[in-house]
Amino acid sequence: MTAVIVAATEFVRGPQVVEAARALLERAPVPELCNALKTSATQDSEILIDAIEKVTVFEEVRASLLCPEIFALALQGASSPDGRVRRLVASLVSVLCEKEDALSQLAEGGVLSAAGTLLTDADLSVGEKAKVVLQRAVRCPAGLDVCFKGGDSGTGIVGGLQSLVPNANDEIKFRILSLYVGLGSASNEAFALLEERGCYDQVLAAFFTDDLLLKLNTVQLVEELASYEAGQGFVGRKGVPNLLEKELVEAFDDSIKLCVVRLLGIVVGKNPAAMTALLPSTSAPLAQAVAELLAKRDLTQRLCGLNAWIDIGAHSEGIGFLLGWSENLELVTDFVGSPQNEVFKASSAGWCDVLRHGPGIDPDGPQAKLWRHADEKLVPLVLKNLVGKPFPDSRAMTWRLLATLVLHSKAVAISILGSDEVREILLDFSSEQNWEARVAKYEFVAALCKAQGEWLGHFLEEAVVKIIRDWDKNGPSYIPWEAAAAVDRGTG
Repeated sequence: MTAVIVAATEFVRGPQVVEAARALLERAPVPELCNALKTSATQDSEILIDAIEKVTVFEEVRASLLCPEIFALALQGASSPDGRVRRLVASLVSVLCEKEDALSQLAEGGVLSAAGTLLTDADLSVGEKAKVVLQRAVRCPAGLDVCFKGGDSGTGIVGGLQSLVPNANDEIKFRILSLYVGLGSASNEAFALLEERGCYDQVLAAFFTDDLLLKLNTVQLVEELASYEAGQGFVGRKGVPNLLEKELVEAFDDSIKLCVVRLLGIVVGKNPAAMTALLPSTSAPLAQAVAELLAKRDLTQRLCGLNAWIDIGAHSEGIGFLLGWSENLELVTDFVGSPQNEVFKASSAGWCDVLRHGPGIDPDGPQAKLWRHADEKLVPLVLKNLVGKPFPDSRAMTWRLLATLVLHSKAVAISILGSDEVREILLDFSSEQNWEARVAKYEFVAALCKAQGEWLGHFLEEAVVKIIRDWDKNGPSYIPWEAAAAVDRGTG
């Protein structure tokens, strides 16, 4: 057994601490580990692979991994028939590219090309690591160049992958198309190059197909594409909303309908101009589909409809539409009092989103009208939940919705401070043992002081007002001395 193997064995079997990693690299520097791996027998190679993997965990020694021997190992190992070696290379490359200043060295050393090879690996975890590497790579000029210009063909890693798409199996095809979407979200320059090469046309073609399984897989990619600005522009230029509406009408599977409703909701939420084409009236196909899903008993379908309703309310144009859709406005309001916990939480979070822009400056505008509806119909339900839904996840959601409401609604503050039962919950510092709920309760107090603080004294004694103001200043962990003493007396 060589000295390198002995050192690697002792490291693998010993305590995994940075001192041990440094000791290994003193006895067996990285070049020696790599050279030993090339010539070792199977049993020894397992030890060496394990040692190199464990060394990469320690950020303090990673600089020593940026050497020609590691670069050669990555290039050769990416095509190795040994899956363990390919997994090692994927881990190495993904760790090394975490530092932006290392990306240029990796590009010059040819290591990024290894990621292009690994993207189509049979091992999904290897492919996912390679995808992350390439998304990071396009953020620097050298990495962008390797992805789009390097290689024998001059089309870079992307060019090689693009040629595989027509004949690839669905799993590899999806992985490559997913890379396109990820690269575009990471870099506007990469997005422009991908669009120019027709890569996003490949994404759309994979969705607008009769292959149900491929369609279901690819809908996630179209959703991701529509979630960032450059992708939204592409979706609009290609007339995707109208194509999706046609898919909605002709959907031959409930799963497809759910996916298309979700996509169209995102499109409408991100692009108010799409309202004219997709939601000209409540009888439009999208509106009818959302209404149908909201009325379903099935939780998945109802939540899909609710998410789309929330997306529509992302801007004043959508809020105006929701106000004219009174039956479903009342239904989504009632969801805040739903006995179904997931519906209650989703609708509470959704109302936070829809109300987040405030009532606006026009007292007769859609936002102001929605806030008047919230004062009249929503606030009583939320206050009822404060008493009737004491569970931690419920309380967190209720306090957050109250924090949103109290910013622009004096009615909330009056209702809370004017109700003995609700005021008692507010001032009970032991009511929220769960940290998330405690933070949410503090967020309400902070919003109350910010928006309604000047008239707290009209409802509360001076000592209580001081407690609330101190709470606002000191954060969610604050407990007034009186409350802490009461707890001590109770546990003594």
